[in-house]
Amino acid sequence: MNNILKNLDIVVKETGTKIPMRSTDGSAGFDVFSSRKLVLPSKTVVTIKLPFHFVGTLDEKLEVRLFVRSSFGIKKKLRLVHQYNKNIDYLILNVEDKNHVINVINDGEKDLIINKGEHFAQFIFCEKEAKPQEMKLMLVPTEEMKKHTILTSSIEETIPYFFEYTLEEDLVFAPNEQKVFATGYRSLINENTWTAVKIHNDVKEKLILANQTGVIDRDYAFTSNFGHCFVALVSLSNTELKISKGTKLMTWSTEKYYVPEKEIKSNNKRLGGIGSTN
Repeated sequence: MNNILKNLDIVVKETGTKIPMRSTDGSAGFDVFSSRKLVLPSKTVVTIKLPFHFVGTLDEKLEVRLFVRSSFGIKKKLRLVHQYNKNIDYLILNVEDKNHVINVINDGEKDLIINKGEHFAQFIFCEKEAKPQEMKLMLVPTEEMKKHTILTSSIEETIPYFFEYTLEEDLVFAPNEQKVFATGYRSLINENTWTAVKIHNDVKEKLILANQTGVIDRDYAFTSNFGHCFVALVSLSNTELKISKGTKLMTWSTEKYYVPEKEIKSNNKRLGGIGSTN
């Protein structure tokens, strides 16, 4: 395997805190577990100290990207922020820092509680200038398709293994509304890679994904729903927002990921969809 980091380890700060780890053998992201109970007031930016740090060095061509766990972004409306701006795809962690601090906002109407031991975020060791890796975007089987209202769209491969997702119906959002849609697609990728779904630059000032970047692991394609990909779109407008048919809405691409040689491995197998790993 050529995705092994030989000179980097992950260390937790306190006894009793779970070390970040990949939840399944097909996951790209290392889950971040809270070391204590956190209470996040509604509509308030809160600073969180992450309960781990890195020991060793990381190749200068690589970086560590931090994402909100999908279930927290979509179901609990937790967002990462940079300088009070939530219109970002992810945060980058500096492996040389011994105290990682991030800012988040609870976009919900009620206080959000993150209990001790819950995994609310994840990070992936990625290439800074990642070349798109092999990926097949395929329609899910008819029996899965019939269970959902599919967002009418088209997908075009604009460069090898880089896809643009174009809206083929008008969408209207109430002020700051979040809507969840089924795409009708599944992503088939190789080992040691993951698929990133991001808001297209054409609408980045108007919409975000609720989880800011959709992280699709390789083993998700083989779950009970055939790896059916869903997206949660959030309007950034304080007034009614219309996104017109023909708008390029999202991009899909696949990247390689890396893992430390001494990682703690999981024997879990993924069974369900968003938020199902534990």
